Amino acid sequence: MIFTRSLALAALLAPLASAALPPAAEQPRFTVALDDWSISYMNGPGKVGLGISITLQGKGTFVIPSSGEGQLTRLLMQDSTGKETPCDPYQPWGMPGKLNPSHVIGSKSPSSPGSPYKILNFSCGLKELPAPQSEWLRIRGTWTVQFCPDPQRLMLKQTVKPSEEPQTFYLDLPEPNVREDSDIVQADCASNTASIQLKTNEDRTTLSCEAEFPSSASIQGFAILDSTGRPISGLRRAHTPEIEEPKDGKTSISCLYEMEEGAEKPSPSLPRELKIGVVYLPRKHSLDVPIDLTVNPSLSPPSPPRKPVNNPESGLSAQPPAVLQVKLYNWFFYKDAQEPVFLGIHIHTDKNHALMNDMEQQGASYINLSSPGGKTAVRCRVHPPTWGTSTYNMLFFPLPRSLPPGNEGWLLTGELRVPVGEVHTTPARTIPAEPGKKWLFDVPAASEGCPPFQLQATLLSIKPSAKESRVTFKLQGHHGKPHFSGFHVEGGMQVMSNKDPEDETAHLITYSFPQPPGTLSCCVKYIVNPTIIRHPLNMRIGLGGIVPAPPEK
Repeated sequence: MIFTRSLALAALLAPLASAALPPAAEQPRFTVALDDWSISYMNGPGKVGLGISITLQGKGTFVIPSSGEGQLTRLLMQDSTGKETPCDPYQPWGMPGKLNPSHVIGSKSPSSPGSPYKILNFSCGLKELPAPQSEWLRIRGTWTVQFCPDPQRLMLKQTVKPSEEPQTFYLDLPEPNVREDSDIVQADCASNTASIQLKTNEDRTTLSCEAEFPSSASIQGFAILDSTGRPISGLRRAHTPEIEEPKDGKTSISCLYEMEEGAEKPSPSLPRELKIGVVYLPRKHSLDVPIDLTVNPSLSPPSPPRKPVNNPESGLSAQPPAVLQVKLYNWFFYKDAQEPVFLGIHIHTDKNHALMNDMEQQGASYINLSSPGGKTAVRCRVHPPTWGTSTYNMLFFPLPRSLPPGNEGWLLTGELRVPVGEVHTTPARTIPAEPGKKWLFDVPAASEGCPPFQLQATLLSIKPSAKESRVTFKLQGHHGKPHFSGFHVEGGMQVMSNKDPEDETAHLITYSFPQPPGTLSCCVKYIVNPTIIRHPLNMRIGLGGIVPAPPEK
C-alpha cells in the first residue's frame, strides 16, 4: 500500500519537476552582455573578473537558483596571441565553477513586487592572466539557467493590516500539475500550505516578508498589492529574495521591500490594508545559454590572432626614484560609464616619505597610449585626482573610445607628477584613556605655502569586547592642510577612518588594541621639504600586464 501511494505521489510531482523544453512557440530569447570587467595584477598572480548580465525577452521569468542550479561549464579564454586557456571560474564567496545564489541579482523591477525577473546579473572570474602582450580576450562557454514560462500569483483571500508585530498567515497551494489561467488565482482546493510572516516598521516604509512552504512547491517571491488588487506606487524590492536550502521537506524564502523616496519629499507609507500572496511557478525548465564575450579596451572589433613577439621597448625609460614604486595596477570597464575603460597605476612611497594632498599637481599626471611604432597616440589625464592614503594610491586614467587597436599590446608613455615629502612627527604625548578628554598638537610649517597649524584630538569612546578594545578619536584643525600626514597612536592598529557626519572638516579615526589601554601615547605625522617627483613612463603593456623585455644577447 505504501509503495502504491509512493507511485501516485511521484506521478503528481513528475510534471512539476520536469525539465523538458517548452513548445517552440514559447522558446525564450536571451541576450548576454558584459556589464563590467577588470584585470588586476597587484594581489597575487593576477586575475580576470567579469560582471555578466543575461536578459530574458518574451514571456516568462528567471528562477532564482539554489546552489544546485546554475553552473558555468566549458569556459574557455582565448587571447589575441591565439593562446587558449581552459580556466577554472572562481567566485569570491562561492564554489569554483558554480553559481552562488547570493551573488545572482534579479532585476529590481520598478513595477509592483511580484513582477517577473527579466535580468540576471552575476559575477565570476578567471584565475589565470592572458599573455602579457594580449590586446583582447574572447571568453566562451555556457551558463545553465532556470526559467518559468508562466509564473502565477496565489493570493490570500482576505486583506491584511501590516504592523510592527510579526503576523503569520496561511496560504493553500495548488496540487502539482494544477494550472490556472487567470493572472491572479485564488487557491481554495489545495493540500499543500505555505505560511507567510509579515512585519513593517513604525513609519510603514518597509515590509519584511518570510514564507515557508513544502519543498515540492516552487515559490519565487511575494506579490504585494493594495486592497483593490492594484500595484502600490513606489514599492520595490530592496534586494533579491533569499531562498534557503530545503530542510526536513521545507524551503523558506525571505525578502525586504521598501517605499522609494520621491524628489524632495520623504518616503511615502504603505497602505494600511494590503493584499498579500506569492509568485508561484507551476513549471520550470533548464536551458544552456551560450556565452561569447570579448574583453577589448579599444572597444573595436577584434583582429585575427597573431603570434606573440618580444618587445625591445619594455621597461622604464629612466631609473625610477628610490622614494617611489610605480606598478601597473589594473584595467577595468563599466558598461554604463561615459568613459567606460580605465587603466590603473599604483604608486607607493617608502617608509620615510608620504604623499601630499596637492590636487593641482595630482591633476597634472598624464599618459599616452599608442600602437608601438604608430604615428598617433591618445592622451589621457588622471581622473579623478585623489590619493588613497598618505603612503600609496591608485591613479586611474579614463581611456577614450578612439583608443587605437594594439599591435601585440600598447606603448605606454607619459609622466606622473607625484607631490611627496619627508615624514616627521611631533613629540609624543602620553594621555589618560578617559573619553571626553581633548589635547592640542602644534604642527610646524612645511614650507611657505604650508603654514603651521594646531590639531585637536578628542577621545570619544573606548569600547572593549572579548576579542579587542576599540578606541575612537575625533580630529579637528587638519582640514585643508596638505602637509598633514596622519595621527599615530602607539600600540594601536587603525581600523577605520571616516568623515564626521556632523562636521565635514573633522575625521573620526578608530584604533584596535588587544586590551583596554590605561594610557595612550599619541603624535601627529606631518611632511617637510615637499617636492614634486616627475616620474616618466615608457613601457609596453597588454591585458596580461607589462610585456617583459627580451633577454640580452
